[in-house]
Amino acid sequence: MALNLTAVQIKRILDHWVNTPPNGYIGVNYGRNLAERLLKAIDEDDADQIIQWIKEDIPLFKNLNSNQLSIYSENNGIDQKYYFIKVGEISIQLPTIDELNAISGDTYDANAY
Repeated sequence: MALNLTAVQIKRILDHWVNTPPNGYIGVNYGRNLAERLLKAIDEDDADQIIQWIKEDIPLFKNLNSNQLSIYSENNGIDQKYYFIKVGEISIQLPTIDELNAISGDTYDANAY
């Protein structure tokens, strides 16, 4: 049975994963600390680790190969990079450290998007 997901659905799945803290659900190893990876330039090993985390945490992505699931970056000025997860032809930007900190702060406006 083929499962056809829209770009919006894939983005929601990855947004949920990115914004779930490590072990955010009792008894489930789901959610990772991306902030520790994003505080420095992501090298090839870090990118591989993030892809591995996605495959471990999200069963839908478990069997995707490197052509179907990858990470790439774009420079933003001389001192910043934006990182993207690419699923098939869909690119989803990972949040910046500032965005991650805003979400994990004392208050969070759920309607801010």
